[in-house]
Amino acid sequence: MRIVIFGAGGRTGNHLVRLAIALGHDVTAFVRKPNKLPLSHERMRVVVGDANDEFQVARAIQGAEAVISTIAPMQTAAEENHAQMLRNIMHSMERHQVRRIVALSDSILLDQSGLAGVVTTGMRRILLTPKHARWLRISEQYSACMRSSSLDWTLVCTHQLTDEPFNGRYSVETRHKKTNVRVSRANVADFLLRIALNGSHIHEIPIIGNA
Repeated sequence: MRIVIFGAGGRTGNHLVRLAIALGHDVTAFVRKPNKLPLSHERMRVVVGDANDEFQVARAIQGAEAVISTIAPMQTAAEENHAQMLRNIMHSMERHQVRRIVALSDSILLDQSGLAGVVTTGMRRILLTPKHARWLRISEQYSACMRSSSLDWTLVCTHQLTDEPFNGRYSVETRHKKTNVRVSRANVADFLLRIALNGSHIHEIPIIGNA
């Protein structure tokens, strides 16, 4: 399959690129800084760009069959920037008739009716520090952007990513009862690629954690 990976220069993105190539797929790796992806392969094309630039995004997506994004919010960017980058990706997918997108959110603090927690969303807002309140607002905008799309989307949520090695042992659930779960980036990469290929969890927001 021809797969575009946004955020390929990140630690999760690196795992994802290597796994996709090892399984025989053709990969377009979209990175802001090419030195963050110390890898070359005949089945890998590197596109250096910024997901804020819709022209650069479209150049990467043309000819793709599936898109995976592991782009994380930037601390110095405006709160709406993370959702805008996702919007640019999805607009380009629509223009090039690419249907499947799997994206990663590094927070499970999503303000939506399906997310259960120990306390209500309103109470969480009171208890959160300003920094975490900002991440909550970013997550809300990001998930709202994704859920409003007519594409075949999946938003995968984690809470605490680790650099533990891949072991293939992780749990996935969609009832949103888990909080503060840990999971290795290598296991997350495996799940992202697997569901992008098999088309499962469409229009769902699964949470992945260590088994």
